[in-house]
Amino acid sequence: MMREITKDPFVFDPKQVPFDSCHASNIALLADGRLTAVWFAGTQEGAGDVAIWQSIYDGFRWQAPEIVAKDDETAHWNPVLFQYGGNLLLFYKVGMQIPSWHTHVKDLNNGTVREIDNMGPVRTKICIASDGRLLAGASTEDGPWVSYCDTSTDDGQTWTRSEALRLMEEGQPVMEARRGLIQPSIWESEMGVYHMLMRSTEGWLYRSDSSDGATWSVPERTEIPNNNSGFDVVSLGLGRLILCCNPVSGNWAKRTPLVLMSSNDNGKTFETVCTLEDSPGEYSYPSLLHNEGRLYVSYTYNRRTIVCREFEL
Repeated sequence: MMREITKDPFVFDPKQVPFDSCHASNIALLADGRLTAVWFAGTQEGAGDVAIWQSIYDGFRWQAPEIVAKDDETAHWNPVLFQYGGNLLLFYKVGMQIPSWHTHVKDLNNGTVREIDNMGPVRTKICIASDGRLLAGASTEDGPWVSYCDTSTDDGQTWTRSEALRLMEEGQPVMEARRGLIQPSIWESEMGVYHMLMRSTEGWLYRSDSSDGATWSVPERTEIPNNNSGFDVVSLGLGRLILCCNPVSGNWAKRTPLVLMSSNDNGKTFETVCTLEDSPGEYSYPSLLHNEGRLYVSYTYNRRTIVCREFEL
């Protein structure tokens, strides 16, 4: 049973910000319990003026957005927040073209920025495993689209890349450019057992499973429609999952409606429990956060603003 308790869904008024387009939000809780959201914004996706922006919610209203990362004159992309060990880290991609992305990490506590060689999370949150390791869903789009799980044992300072997870046809990897699997969302169902769902060009989400985070099963098609757009999944424990996605099958298909789906069997089956948006437009790239019986979801709203909604579970 879910009950919405949202007070102020729109993070900002698009008429009161100095950018024309925004996308790809990500959310986290600050050390003091306040909610914060980040996204990229500028003239348009991929433009040289695109920066990473941030706003903080004080429980009643969202603060005016501010630029939190703009490291050079190239486009910035896909911010991911990570609250860990008292520090709030911001991962994001930098580069004019997706194949040439490199990853920057900014410590929002002290402002330091470093580069980590195109590893770490590509869009969705980092999974903290029960053994203390960090697991990040990663992917590349240089030629065929390929997914990975990047793993860190030193609090995100360095990362080790898993084997490649590729789209397969008749037992062979698909090598066609701009076709494949990207942007994994990872969860741990029990100690040492990991899973990921992946966006695909094939009209469906794909799934892979692992017992160590380094070796993964051959990705298999699920029965969850995917429009070749971003999604997110979060574990509530005991096999319960919440998935946010556009349940539309097709390559580059429409990005409406946007729904919340739930599973009680660790993702074998899902059912829709809430329709967030169903009017014409783009409602996309959701980010999910679960904390102490509450679910937070943010998403792109027609590329003009970011919406963040809160539910009691």
